[in-house]
Amino acid sequence: MVLELTIENWIGIASITFGTAIAVISLLLSYFFNIKTLKQSEKNLRLQLTYEDEKKAMKKLEELLPIIKQKSVFHFEKEVEKFLNTVDGQYVPNEILAFLKKGMKELYKIQEKDPSEPPPEILQAWEIELDREHAQEEANLDSLERFEKEFKEAKKEFADSMQDKINSKIKEITNN
Repeated sequence: MVLELTIENWIGIASITFGTAIAVISLLLSYFFNIKTLKQSEKNLRLQLTYEDEKKAMKKLEELLPIIKQKSVFHFEKEVEKFLNTVDGQYVPNEILAFLKKGMKELYKIQEKDPSEPPPEILQAWEIELDREHAQEEANLDSLERFEKEFKEAKKEFADSMQDKINSKIKEITNN
């Protein structure tokens, strides 16, 4: 049995080949556009989640504002610093952080003129004195108390360093 290659056979082979090529091209285009749509959906979801996290962070920062009306700038700064070192604090937008830092500098300049409020240098001196007293108390502890204290501090240090790692990873993820 010998196959004859007639024009009709060639046309049939060409149409099958052309149909197969069209099908492969259609599959490739479909794959490309599905990947592109999936990536865009993922990007939109990240933006939405980041937006929700930013809103949550802004609300928590807003909750700290009454502190500045009731206490010193120093206390407010410490509370804000604590907040910014939390997971939620990592989502505060950069323009808000810049505004906050600028405002704190201006408030400190004004506060320096207040004779009833101790300046930051005195507050730092008080902290140094407290550290000295703390070191003296520590010298008076017996070995079991010293061990318990060192272990407690080691756990706290570990938790703090872990928190820093988590916060930096979250920042890295949200920046991508």
